[in-house]
Amino acid sequence: MKSKFGVLIRLIVIMGFLFSLIGFGGKPVHAEITKCSWNGDISTDWYTAGNWDCGQIPMSEDYDVVIPSDGATRYPVLPSPSTSGVHVNSILIKKDGQLIIDADFMIVINANSFINNGTIDIIEKIGNKLKIFGTFNNNGTVKIGSTQSWLILTGAGTHTGSFIGNHLNFNQTADRTLNTFTSISKIDVRDIYVLGNHDIDIDGSIDCSKDFIIRNDSTVTISTSGIVDLGDVSVEDTSQLIFRMTGGSYNPGDALSISAGETLSGSGTIQTNLTNAGTVSPGSSPGTITVDGDYTQDPSGTLLIELSGTTPGTYDQLVVTDTAVLDGALQIQLLDSFTPALNDTFTIMTYGSSTGRFEELRLPDLSPGMGWQIEYGLEELTLHVVDASASISGTVIYIGDKGLNPITVDLFEDLSHPPFKSLEVNSTTGSYPYTFENLISGTYYICALMDLNGNHQPDLDEPYTIYSVDGEPFAFELTPGQQILGIDFSLDDPNLIFLPLILR
Repeated sequence: MKSKFGVLIRLIVIMGFLFSLIGFGGKPVHAEITKCSWNGDISTDWYTAGNWDCGQIPMSEDYDVVIPSDGATRYPVLPSPSTSGVHVNSILIKKDGQLIIDADFMIVINANSFINNGTIDIIEKIGNKLKIFGTFNNNGTVKIGSTQSWLILTGAGTHTGSFIGNHLNFNQTADRTLNTFTSISKIDVRDIYVLGNHDIDIDGSIDCSKDFIIRNDSTVTISTSGIVDLGDVSVEDTSQLIFRMTGGSYNPGDALSISAGETLSGSGTIQTNLTNAGTVSPGSSPGTITVDGDYTQDPSGTLLIELSGTTPGTYDQLVVTDTAVLDGALQIQLLDSFTPALNDTFTIMTYGSSTGRFEELRLPDLSPGMGWQIEYGLEELTLHVVDASASISGTVIYIGDKGLNPITVDLFEDLSHPPFKSLEVNSTTGSYPYTFENLISGTYYICALMDLNGNHQPDLDEPYTIYSVDGEPFAFELTPGQQILGIDFSLDDPNLIFLPLILR
C-alpha cells in the first residue's frame, strides 16, 4: 500500500512539473523577445556575439534586431563567415544605418517584419542576390548594383523610399500579396519582374529601362501625373498593367501606345496621338480622358465606359480633338445600381472626325422592352436607350445532308460587319423556328450558316444563305414595336460556287 502511495505521489510531482512547463490547458509558454542592437565592436560578422549589445547572436524568432543610425563602429556585411542567411522576428535599420550584401550567391533574410529607414547596399557582383521573406517596408534606400545584383521580395510592404539599380523581383507567392509605393517613392531600375499573385500599386516615380514582366495573375497599377517609359513590357493574359492618370496633362513624345494586357484609366489630357490595342477606361470612375491628337483603336482594343447617371460627369467620356479611328470592342458597364430609362442619351465620345466603327458591342441588359442604339455622328458618338419591342420570326428549313453541326441564324445591321444577334437551331434535315426579340428600330438582314470547321465564316463547302428577294439580300425595315412574322427560308448544301465573305 505504501509503495502504491509513493508511486502516486511521484506521478503527481512529475505532472505538476510538466504543467509548469507547458501551462494550463496545454498552451506552450513562449520565450520573451530579446532586443539586440548592432554595435560592430569586433567585426562585421553578424554571427559574433560581441557585435551585439545584448551579448547574444540573434539567430531565431526570439530576437528583434536594430541596426542603429549612429554609435556603430562597423556595419554588418552578409554573408558572415558562419552563414548565408538570417532568421529573426524583426529587423529595423534606422536612419543612416546600413546593411551590406556582398556575396556571389543568394542571401536569405526571413523576418516577420523588416523595416529599412537607412540603406541596404547589394554590392554589384555576379550572383549577389538578397531574398526577403516576410513583410518588408522600405523608407530609406535599397541599392541593387548596376547590371548583376538582384533584390527578391516575397511578401507585402509599403514603400516611401527608393529602389535603385539592376533587378527588382516580386517572387511567385501562394497568398495574394500587396506592395504599395507611395507618392514620394522612387523606382529606378533596369528590370522589374512580377512573377505571380501580386498587386503592385505605384503612386511614385518609376523608371524601368529594360524589361518589365508581369505574370501569373498579377496586377500592376501605376498612378502618377505622367506615364513613365517602361522599356520592354510583357503582360501575360492572366495579368494586367494599369496606367491611371491623376489629372493634368502628359506629353510622352511622338505617340502613346496601350498594348494588349495594358489599361489606361483615370482623368487628364494626353498631348499626343493615342493607339489602343489594350483597354482605355476613362475615369476612376467616372471621368474624362482627353486625347489632344488622333485616337486609333486596334481590333484587339477595348473602350470601357462606365455609366452612373445621365449627365456628363456622371458617366465616362473620351474626348478626341482630331480623328477617331474605331475598331475592336465597346464595353458599357453600369455603376452604383444605375438603371437607364427609356430615351436616356449618353455622349460617350466626341471627336473632330471619325472613321470605322466598333466591331463588338458588350452592352448590359436593360429592362424588358428597351435596348441600346449607338449613333456615329459627325462629331460625337452617342448611346441611346430606345424602344426594343420589335421582333422578326420565321423558320429556317435545312434540305441538305451535311447535318452534323448546329445551324446559326444571324441578324445583321450591316453585311460588312459582324452579326448584331445570333442564335442556334438544330442541324438535321428539317424545319426549325427562330425568333429575334427585343429589337430596336432599324435595318436588318438575316443569314443562316452551318459552320462545319468552326471558323465562323461561310466557306465554299458549307451550307450558307442570305434571305433574299429576287436574288438580292432583303433589308427588313423595323419600326418600334413592329412584329414581322413568317420569314421562312431554305438552307441547302453548296455546289462549291463562290460565296461573298460575311464578317462574323
